[in-house]
Amino acid sequence: MARKKSQTSVEFIITAALLFSVILVIAAANLDVLASGNERMRITKVKHAIDELSKQAELVYQEGYGAKTKVYINIPNSISATSVNDGIITINLTTMGGEESFFRKLDFNATGTIPSEEGSYWVEVESLGTYVEISNINTTG
Repeated sequence: MARKKSQTSVEFIITAALLFSVILVIAAANLDVLASGNERMRITKVKHAIDELSKQAELVYQEGYGAKTKVYINIPNSISATSVNDGIITINLTTMGGEESFFRKLDFNATGTIPSEEGSYWVEVESLGTYVEISNINTTG
């Protein structure tokens, strides 16, 4: 009788260990999927911010001196650098694969700054005749 209880206890421990191992494998796979989805979302935010800034910069440049607008952008975490210089808008993002640079070359000179801290920002885009100035207005979240 005692031997049967011991055998049952050992079988239970082995079954529990196998079940726990399966749960760990499933959890690890889900963490990889979640991390990959999070990275795709950050890349999408960077691309959207650059698209919106460049589109508005082109519009105010075409309108001429004094034209101005505001653009609402979301900056994700893990931004290592941002710049607007010589007509190129650049945002560098640290990803699982390393540093990735996203940029847009404009057909005219643009200069200024883009926030690099995570958050939502209003950014002003203004035509100053021969070039466009891009500058951070404030943080909203």
